[in-house]
Amino acid sequence: MIHHEREELLRIRKEGQVDHAVLTSVLAQLDAEETALGWAATRTAGVRESELRPPERVAGACEHLADDGAPHPPSETDGCPECRAEGLTWVHLRSCTTCGHVGCCDSSVGKHATAHFHTSAHPVMRSIEPGEAWRWCFVDEVLG
Repeated sequence: MIHHEREELLRIRKEGQVDHAVLTSVLAQLDAEETALGWAATRTAGVRESELRPPERVAGACEHLADDGAPHPPSETDGCPECRAEGLTWVHLRSCTTCGHVGCCDSSVGKHATAHFHTSAHPVMRSIEPGEAWRWCFVDEVLG
């Protein structure tokens, strides 16, 4: 469903039918929702339904977000370097708060911010889109 919603939003963007700020906000919400759903599915793969428990942590209670302190500044802000190298187009940019690595969001084909977590184990990334100030903990799967 999220995939089809994103396709429709990108079609609308291409046709110029909606204000850019509104479209950016909705795409960011879809990105955050998809990331949360993807991690939940990964963590529960192979687990019987009877073994599933509600998460013990809530947003704001994550030790990684609490210990995040001053985030490392982004290595750049004008695009996803991995997308450029691969000839891909990014949707939104995210930055690792540990090292400043900049990667594209999960709405982008490359999903380079998530890939960075898998290779580095750096737990928190933040949006570096104008007007956005949220962070995501990959380990605890919470938005802060």
